[in-house]
Amino acid sequence: MDSILKRCAIRSALRKPTPQRFSLERENWPNINFFSVVLKSEAEQPRDVLVLDMTQSSISGLRWNGQRYEEEVELKISELQNMTLEITHHFRQLRTRYDSAVDYFWGQFTFLRYRVLLKEWWSQKRFNSRLRFRTDRIEVLKELVEVYLRGVEGDPLNFLGNGGISAWDLFQRIHGQRALDHPAFSSAFARFELILKSLVDSNDLSMDGDLRYQVKPQSLRTIAEFELEQQRHNDHVKHNRRLVWLTAVIACAAIVALIKPS
Repeated sequence: MDSILKRCAIRSALRKPTPQRFSLERENWPNINFFSVVLKSEAEQPRDVLVLDMTQSSISGLRWNGQRYEEEVELKISELQNMTLEITHHFRQLRTRYDSAVDYFWGQFTFLRYRVLLKEWWSQKRFNSRLRFRTDRIEVLKELVEVYLRGVEGDPLNFLGNGGISAWDLFQRIHGQRALDHPAFSSAFARFELILKSLVDSNDLSMDGDLRYQVKPQSLRTIAEFELEQQRHNDHVKHNRRLVWLTAVIACAAIVALIKPS
């Protein structure tokens, strides 16, 4: 029974096989709708096989060589019972994996791809409404210092210095990957790049030939000066609040003294 289900699932998925060439770029999302069928085995031979075709008696495909699916192979239908079926549905920007024939048919019957797509659309919509692009120079500088320190902590003995990070990676690190699909992404990222370049001009950062930004010692001084100025500002605000309260208390006391009968 299990072998029959696998054959039916493979035959169904191969109606929309993996194309030889395809692009995952955003503009091509509406055209993406295909399945990749892989048979997995614990045995030495055959090892993971990407299924390309199936007849009544055999299955043909490409075997994984450790780097890519390349070696042509043909399996007997009877070998299906000892192999695990994995079907991946590439639908627009999403990938849904089914680990068995039952999972595959249930996903198709319940229109899982559309439910996942709707959930993704709703999550992105909520994210877009809540996200506020924060492009403060000090925040960007602090994030770069954090990247540097994490590099040291990750491998302190073999850390070779400040490898830097690209503007693209840093933007995703601060705002998250969903920010790339935000309607205002282009203008926000352009402003973000200007901030990084301004930090280079102020000698807080440097930029190498690969457009990767690295922190410089000056950045710590800039952050310290900002935090000191921020603390002074906060102390000034607190002091002014105390004066307001004190003035209010004195005013109330004066009013009470005026209306108090002699």
